[in-house]
Amino acid sequence: MLDILANNNWERPIYYANTMPRDSYFGLTKYMQHEGFTYRLVPYEVKSDGNQFGYFGEVQSDIMYENMMNEFSFGNMNDPDIFLDENNMRFVTNLRLNFSRLADVLAKEGDTERAKAVLDKCVEQTVNANTPQDVTLLQVVDTYFQIDEKEAGFALAKQLADYYIDHLEFYASLETEYQKTLDRETGQGVAVIQQLQKMGKQYKMEEMNAYMDPLYDRAEGYYTEIVGAIPQQGQRQQQRQQAPKQKKKAKGAEAPPSFPQQ
Repeated sequence: MLDILANNNWERPIYYANTMPRDSYFGLTKYMQHEGFTYRLVPYEVKSDGNQFGYFGEVQSDIMYENMMNEFSFGNMNDPDIFLDENNMRFVTNLRLNFSRLADVLAKEGDTERAKAVLDKCVEQTVNANTPQDVTLLQVVDTYFQIDEKEAGFALAKQLADYYIDHLEFYASLETEYQKTLDRETGQGVAVIQQLQKMGKQYKMEEMNAYMDPLYDRAEGYYTEIVGAIPQQGQRQQQRQQAPKQKKKAKGAEAPPSFPQQ
């Protein structure tokens, strides 16, 4: 890589896939331009948008919009007769996050028309019977609300909440020995519904509040049944404060006795 940087003279573009581990970018993340499913290395330090999607670099919205909306082909992912294997399912997450980041940037730029087009295409391509409804859709819902497309946002929010409440109901129907393996899934389901409930209040949507409030009560009940009582804010803070002490104590513990040499 250093040889390429020394001799390329920026005559040909250098790209990285945005699915690589962070340590694969050789410390160059401050010089990455997000253009779709890749980062382009640029000869200046970019301005990060402080996004919450786990991506870095700066979005070039015109380039990324052209790529995501016109250049890329998504291969019938929304066709119910097509089987998506595990690798394709993971790609759905990457696809949604790319669409979401682009829409978020466009919304912040005031380009609500293109932001809506991006969100609509994301839903069209990735929200169907083939794909998982999961936490990656929260930002899609939120951006719909940001650009005042409340009807589309609420429709997707209901679909997402119903998906999770159905799963929580199923988890609660299982025997205890199986429920013990579902703490993470149960917690995520409750957290997603809670986040949707907060969005309804944040954007002052009475219809959404009326839908999400009882749904969250049900989700909380399922969590208590499957995992136990939901920690309150004070308990969470106390747990965080105790965590470093526990680590420190473990570090100072006596080493286990070694086996005698034969």
